[in-house]
Amino acid sequence: MFALRSEGIDLYELWTRAALEVAIAPVDTRITGFLMMPNPFPGGFTFDPLMELSHPLLTYSSVQSQGDSNAFSYEDIPARLHFAADSQAAIEQAIVQCMSILQTSIRAT
Repeated sequence: MFALRSEGIDLYELWTRAALEVAIAPVDTRITGFLMMPNPFPGGFTFDPLMELSHPLLTYSSVQSQGDSNAFSYEDIPARLHFAADSQAAIEQAIVQCMSILQTSIRAT
């Protein structure tokens, strides 16, 4: 027998307890979100080297300083950001703030 796990939660145990109508404590998890910003230009792009991209809910960021492709592939995308918080509203605010920073910092080359 194996246990399915997601974010450190034993899903098999939860399913078994629910099927047996055993009380289940709330699972303590955080909400996550992500932002992927494509190249909005038909050609190359560059980000302002003075761009200050930060947010307390930002858990991962990958920003290419420049590029020549406008293909929407995971490898070529100019910016990928991941966030974690206790509420969806906080994630949405973080995404909007970082999106604004990225949009005002990207330039066509």
